[in-house]
Amino acid sequence: MSQRQVQLNRDLAAKTHTTDILAVVAQSVREFNLVNCGTALQRLAKSQDAHGLFASHRGGGGGPSDSQPNATGHSAVFGALLDAAAALIQQRPQYCESRQLASLLHACGKIGARHQAARMVTEVRSPRSWKKKQPFEK
Repeated sequence: MSQRQVQLNRDLAAKTHTTDILAVVAQSVREFNLVNCGTALQRLAKSQDAHGLFASHRGGGGGPSDSQPNATGHSAVFGALLDAAAALIQQRPQYCESRQLASLLHACGKIGARHQAARMVTEVRSPRSWKKKQPFEK
């Protein structure tokens, strides 16, 4: 982890309000690593004002569709955060620890973005070398 990513993580960890967390995300999401994405999602999940803000990223439930911004305007930044996490997982899935994935999924679930979390993980493509037949397989 670079010094910049360490500083970003400290900045995210110090934030308690959704708007403050998303401000850091909006400014720096292109520099995020998977730890930064996880920290941002966990901070959003713990913030008191995050629940219900991301209705456009919830599956079903009568909320706005994924293409519509929600009333607070945070939808695009939240979407960029989810996209960044998915891209990082897809780029190097072998370096994504199960604890990181569990943390990302848990945070998305608390926020109400369960469908996006599932899609983020299920779209990961395995390298061909992972598909080699194991000795115990027929």
